[in-house]
Amino acid sequence: MVSRKGFTLLEALTALLVSGFVCLLLADLANCMSRHIDYDSKSQDLLSVWQLRLVLNSSDYVEVGASQVRYFRCEKVYVLRFVNRKVASMPGDVIYFMDVDEVYFNEEDGFLVIHLWRQHQETIYRIRL
Repeated sequence: MVSRKGFTLLEALTALLVSGFVCLLLADLANCMSRHIDYDSKSQDLLSVWQLRLVLNSSDYVEVGASQVRYFRCEKVYVLRFVNRKVASMPGDVIYFMDVDEVYFNEEDGFLVIHLWRQHQETIYRIRL
C-alpha cells in the first residue's frame, strides 16, 4: 500500500475558498463598523479633562494665565496652550483637545476653568487645583 502525504488539490482549493470567504466577511464587518463609529468630541473632552486633572494635581505648582497654563512637574516646566486648533502640553506631544476654535483659561475659587469654543458654541470645564 502506498502512503500519501499532503493534501489533494481539491482539499487545498476548498481550504483556500473557505479562508477567502471568512476574510471577506471580516473585511465587510470592519468596514460596516467603521462607518458607524462617530467621533464624539464630548466624550473625548471628558477623558481629556480627567487626564488633565491627574496631571495638574500631581504637579508641584500651577500658574494660570488667560492664554496658557504653566505647571511644574518632575523639575520640568510644561505649558498648556492653544496651538493650531489644539490645546496641547509643551514640551512634548500631549494633545488634550482637538478641533477647537478658541480657548481661554482662568482660575476661580481653586479651580482651573477652561472655556472652549467649537463652531461658535462655548463649553466650560472646571478642574480643581
